[in-house]
Amino acid sequence: MNTLHGPASGRTARCGRVAVILVAILALAGCYKADGRYFSDDIDVQRATRAWNDPWVAPRVTTAAHGGDVLPTVVREVASRTHTASVRPAEAVLDEIHAAQAAGWELTGANCQTRGAAASLKRSGSLDEAAVAWVLAGDAPYLQPPGRIEAEQADPTDEALMGPPPWPVTVKVVVQVPHHLDRTWPDPPAVTVDDTCLAGTLPGVAAQPTQVNKPLPDGAMAEKQRKPVWRAQQPPASLVRAQEAAATDPVLGELGLAVLTELRSDGRDEYTAPSAQIRPRPGEPTTLAETVETATTAGWSLTYTGCWASGMTIAELHRDVTNGYSVALRLELHPDPDAGTIFTAAAVLSTPTEGGPRRGDLPHVTTPCWAVEQPDDVSPAFSWAGIPWFGPTNLGSVQP
Repeated sequence: MNTLHGPASGRTARCGRVAVILVAILALAGCYKADGRYFSDDIDVQRATRAWNDPWVAPRVTTAAHGGDVLPTVVREVASRTHTASVRPAEAVLDEIHAAQAAGWELTGANCQTRGAAASLKRSGSLDEAAVAWVLAGDAPYLQPPGRIEAEQADPTDEALMGPPPWPVTVKVVVQVPHHLDRTWPDPPAVTVDDTCLAGTLPGVAAQPTQVNKPLPDGAMAEKQRKPVWRAQQPPASLVRAQEAAATDPVLGELGLAVLTELRSDGRDEYTAPSAQIRPRPGEPTTLAETVETATTAGWSLTYTGCWASGMTIAELHRDVTNGYSVALRLELHPDPDAGTIFTAAAVLSTPTEGGPRRGDLPHVTTPCWAVEQPDDVSPAFSWAGIPWFGPTNLGSVQP
């Protein structure tokens, strides 16, 4: 396997304001004594932002690489999204592979198991550009990146193993990027679907193992640093006012998202941003488009739309509230054999950051992907408009 090599720094722009902005809105709850060099810094935020902004990834959960619970392990998972599909696991994985390839990702391998399937993909480049992604489908044990479980390869077309369609399965997309202390990053060769078990080739090229929680390699250690300290013991008044303003938004209220939860801590310096979501509910094929039209009429800006050949559709909108804060609204529509379509919505309170597009820099989408006319003989695996930006939903203290 090829490996990318590069310096751990190479900063093109300082993102000290990330720490200032995010620290200002977070409350310290608990003392997690750790070496400060493992905490996220501006490099980690920049690398994570590339995954947050990726049109195919379009993540629902967003964070930055950081130290693990047991040092010197490092958590490199920075973006993920999950949905339910009513097809065999292998079919769900293939749908996502084709969408990813349309957005520039390369397939590197796949696993086909008795109750699940998985594929690994890569985005090549320097350490600042590289990323690996996994598409995972099946029962709960199979929703972890390859390398955490062992199972025999199976033929995904064997109905005795996979069950008759439609078989509702959970589908998860996970992305990992190098931590700022990483000196190398795997760069496996690209393969085609025909090289993998997804085409019935057994054993085929297996999915690449996960980099999550993998210890840093020898020689990757930097000088010890102090742990970054949160500057606010309580959420500042500006955050409280922003939450109050968001709670009065009529679009959020109509969706049942009027109350954004308070900032939450996991007890060791990682915080979950104020957010809200509704339970998935039956909808019409027009529900998402009609909600977008209602929101834009009320002053929201449509900033991203993604359309998958499987029928999944995602839209994101933003609106300023007060004191530099903005709310991101995420709408999703998924096909369902019983209800026809399932609609869900989520919102998160966010602030402008360095290292990625500021709220004002996000493009305004005038023609959503579902409104683009396609020739009768063309059915794209994936199409999009704009840039996704939801969060960050989770973030630990950041080195200034």
